[in-house]
Amino acid sequence: MKNVLNVIVDMLTLMALCVAAIGHVLPWFDVNRISRFQGLYLTDFQQWHAERSGIALGVLGGLVALSLLINWGPECRRIINLLMFVSAFAALLFQLMIFSNFQFALGDSPRLELHDTGPGYGLSLIPTGVALFLSLLRMLWTMPPTRQPKALPIVATALPPENKVHPF
Repeated sequence: MKNVLNVIVDMLTLMALCVAAIGHVLPWFDVNRISRFQGLYLTDFQQWHAERSGIALGVLGGLVALSLLINWGPECRRIINLLMFVSAFAALLFQLMIFSNFQFALGDSPRLELHDTGPGYGLSLIPTGVALFLSLLRMLWTMPPTRQPKALPIVATALPPENKVHPF
């Protein structure tokens, strides 16, 4: 049953990655709204984060492909699942860091806001969040608790000889 669940979640993750890849190709910013940032090297700053996000999504796609191609044992499955989570989290983090105002901290520049983004940003952000959710969901069955429950000691409840009950 777990193998069937792994294949289903892997296929859903691959579909989310394909949609996120389309979002990476489309423009992330609305050119009309972003004109107020002229001369601030906005595109270089955001392009750096988008590039890193694409690399993290590529790593996630490679790990999902490895997960589909090879039937891993439980320990390797846990490691691959953790690596999938880390790469999906890194991709989402780099996508969200385009709003970082580190570059603009020195000047009195306007901040980049969500309404300045184009259709590609949303089309890459939402499926990346879905891929992150799917990797967390996969942890439910690939990472059970490792500590075994403590066995309770068995206490004998035999009656004393002659079936007399003692007052203690």
